[in-house]
Amino acid sequence: MGKTRGIDGAIEAYNDAEVYGYAGGAAGYPSSMGSGISGNLKVSNNARVYAGSGTGTTGNVGIKLDGSNKRLELNDNGYIEAKGSYGLYAIKKNTIVVNGGKLECTGGDCGIWLEYNTGYAANMSVHGGEVVANGDTYGFDGDSSSSLLIDGGKVEITGGEYGVYQYSTSSKVEINADNGGGHVIVSGENGVFSRTPTVSQYYDYEWRTDEGGAFTPASTTPYSWNSSQTYVEIRPVTAGETCVDITGASVAVAEGDYTYT
Repeated sequence: MGKTRGIDGAIEAYNDAEVYGYAGGAAGYPSSMGSGISGNLKVSNNARVYAGSGTGTTGNVGIKLDGSNKRLELNDNGYIEAKGSYGLYAIKKNTIVVNGGKLECTGGDCGIWLEYNTGYAANMSVHGGEVVANGDTYGFDGDSSSSLLIDGGKVEITGGEYGVYQYSTSSKVEINADNGGGHVIVSGENGVFSRTPTVSQYYDYEWRTDEGGAFTPASTTPYSWNSSQTYVEIRPVTAGETCVDITGASVAVAEGDYTYT
């Protein structure tokens, strides 16, 4: 375990390892721009990764997937914390995959940013685990041609302006909460989504746009986005216990079926 002013290169952390990468004014380091960790990152099996940079809006990045064909992968009980003006930043053909564990991204500007460059944008998919993204402007920012798929786990996104900002109609956000899929909570002062997301085409989910309010089953009324929403929660329908009142009823119990002590 060690602390550096920034890590540039591939990292694979597992078996309870701890990795620290700081730059750009985080944790007492110089205030120049930089990224805490830059490069491929794979975290699993109780490993913990902490990446930090300055949290203003000057371009500092907690974790940066630059270049092309870079990958961040989080599995089972791993943990990643990314803080900066952009908590987690990915560009071009880079990929973020969350299968388990917990990813926390905090940005003075944006929690997670998928940027477009030279014809391509990054993509992110959440199949399990937990993702928390907070930004003073956007919780999640998807440039043209970027994609965000949530079909498992729990995702909470909060933005000072928009929770999820989609730069253009080619910025894809897909939420599949059916059959034990993703549980999504999004909030933003100006709106939850800047454009219409794609939500499960089936109806085994429920939703609400008032925190603490009642859920509406999608089988009754599917979720419909509008620009005035500042909170939305979409989650899989879970089967509850069925209780039957047998007060006063006669119940036959065969010998050997029940033991009272």
